[in-house]
Order: sequence, then C-alpha cells, then structure tokens
Amino acid sequence: MLSLPDATDRRHRISAQLAALGLAFRFHDGIDGRRGLPPEHEPQIDRAAARLRMGRRMTDGEFACALSHQAIYRRIIAEGLPGAVVLEDDATLTPGFAAFLRNRCHDAAPIIQLEHLFADVWRWPRPRLLHPDLPGVRLALLCHNACMTSAYSISRDAAAHVLRESTPLAGVADWPCDVAVLGAAVTLPMLVTSPQVQGSQLEAERAGTVIEAEQAATPRATRRPPAKRFLSAAYWRRWARKRMMRRVS
Repeated sequence: MLSLPDATDRRHRISAQLAALGLAFRFHDGIDGRRGLPPEHEPQIDRAAARLRMGRRMTDGEFACALSHQAIYRRIIAEGLPGAVVLEDDATLTPGFAAFLRNRCHDAAPIIQLEHLFADVWRWPRPRLLHPDLPGVRLALLCHNACMTSAYSISRDAAAHVLRESTPLAGVADWPCDVAVLGAAVTLPMLVTSPQVQGSQLEAERAGTVIEAEQAATPRATRRPPAKRFLSAAYWRRWARKRMMRRVS
C-alpha cells in the first residue's frame, strides 16, 4: 500500500476496506514531493531526459510519485518476493479485488492494471476469462502503455525490467518505460476505482507544465499535403495498427 506517511485519513479508510475483505497488507511510505523533491533523490533522476521524453518539464511531485513506485520494485527484488499487488491509498476496492488476490490471478500476466485510463487492447487474441470465481471479468492484453498506477500487480521480473529501463528516472509512474512488450494487461471491468485527479496538487502542477510547454513551443512545420500521406509506409502501419486495437477506458 503506497501512501505518504502523514496521510492518516486515507490510511484509515483503505485499512478498513482491506480488513473488511480479510486481506493482509503492508504500507510503503511514499516520497513527499509537495514541497519539492528531497535533494537526496536528485541523483536518481534525469530532468533533461524527462523534458525531452515528455515534451514538458516534469514536476517534483511526478518525480516523487514515480520514485516511490520504483522503491517498491527495489523492495520486491531485495526481499526476494515473487511480485506484489500495489495500491495507492485513495483506492476503492470492489468485491472482485479479493477474489483476484485469493485466486492468484496476478500470475496471469507480468503486469495487470486493475484500474486504467486510455487503455488500448488488442482485438486478437480476444480478452479471456480471468478466473471462474470472477465471472464476467476478462483479461485483455495492452497494445501500448495505459495510464494509472493506482492499482496493479507486478511480477519480480517485470519490476526488474522497469528498473533496468528507467534508471535514472526520466518518466512518470505510469509508466517510465514500455511495459506492453512484457505482455502487460488490464482487467475488464476494472476491479479498483479511485477519485478523479482534478483538483489535486499533482494535477495542478502537471497542468502548469503543459501550459508552459505550449507557450514555449515553436510553430509546427508545414504538414504533409493530405494526399501525400497515403504514400507513407508509416501512415499505413498506423492505419493497420489502429484497426487491430480498441479502446476500453
């Protein structure tokens, strides 16, 4: 359970939910970036690479959040765990979440997002039933990274992959590298929900950096004439890929 040390109310709420479901858990103290990234974490990040990757300045809050998830991955490896189910402390759990854990459904893929946003999944192979005890819940393979790390399972090998591909850190928690190549998946429907991020400090800071980037952007180069795009191999690759996927969130 990822939570800031002073998030007392959130900790009580999520603890009550997990206790009601009869589930054991451990808190992992997140890094607090609300007043800037603590100086001891600067060697772990690459601000210039993050700007190039994202096209904008990455906020201290975003770095702190992503580093907190990385710390969990290091903990998985250091303790020799087979993996972990990671929750952020504002999660609302459905009854299906307990069944997911008790039936070890997390073994079905290296990464499974139980809550997701902007998730595009492959039409083929079709989403498959996750487990008989979860009727109607299916597992769908991602075409590319989906947003949100509020609730997900991750194997030790996947944790090692993310650390290897994103150290020093130059991307957000969801995700700092390509995880679709691992066979990452999402559950349909979602087994965990969380409040909308509008109004949060992290979202406000992120929105500010987007505005900065837009104001500093140079005018875009003249686009390719519409007819000429049909002569581009890249156009047809995108065309084919889009027809092989569908958006589910």
